[in-house]
Amino acid sequence: MELCHGTEPDQEIEDTMSALFNDADADVVFRSRDKIRFRIYSTYLKNTTGGFPPVGFTPHEDEIVDLDENASTLNLMFQFVYPQPQPPLRTLDFPTLSSLAEAVEKYQIYPAMQICYVFMTKALPSHALDILDYAIKHDYYPLMDKAAPHISLEDVSSAATRVSPRLLQIWIPYHNACNQALRDAFKINEPHKRPRSSFESCTEWETRRASILITLGGCIGVKNVESALASIACTSPDCCREAAVAWQAKARQGIAKPPKFSTFSRKSFQDD
Repeated sequence: MELCHGTEPDQEIEDTMSALFNDADADVVFRSRDKIRFRIYSTYLKNTTGGFPPVGFTPHEDEIVDLDENASTLNLMFQFVYPQPQPPLRTLDFPTLSSLAEAVEKYQIYPAMQICYVFMTKALPSHALDILDYAIKHDYYPLMDKAAPHISLEDVSSAATRVSPRLLQIWIPYHNACNQALRDAFKINEPHKRPRSSFESCTEWETRRASILITLGGCIGVKNVESALASIACTSPDCCREAAVAWQAKARQGIAKPPKFSTFSRKSFQDD
């Protein structure tokens, strides 16, 4: 882990000292991107983190180490480094939780990694795309499979500039596989007869069904499929109502076990 060594402490804009981490005897001084200093004991860092600070790092008197994270994130993160009760995460808003989860992975803060993973999982199905991106970056395969079904093509397309390139790379084959699964689940039923005639086939249900598939378009997420299934209008004739109920059951059964995103992530990793 490379650390950015700052300049000498006499800055043009005076830094502020953290209210929690300001022990004058601490031998390492970190500075957040919003100019808050944290005085930390390197002994605690060595005991609770992996490579933070790096092997061979020797703090010099009055030297400041700049970090990319803001003070709010570092204030939470360093509490996991010290032998003290861990900070409560249950009430954190998602942006703060997400920033903390990324920071503890980046610096390998072992006491915090698992608890952040748990709360990121609890945040589903909200923020599914950001959670999927987090899971991909850190190879959390079970979390990938929990998050991916809640994401649509529209979600990915609208966030293409901010998610990781690897997410986009994996999404394409995953999306294609899900589309195939939907096509299999939504296969046209055998033509059914109108109730008043044993010889006249009903064509209205096929038209209704086709309109639903058009509505779905490329949005294959669970939320989109369920919304489309729930919106089926079964007003008449009676035979179409029966066909709709049967088709809904088959469609839901077909999408109950969508392709696993982790399968495509593992394959992508092997191909690299």
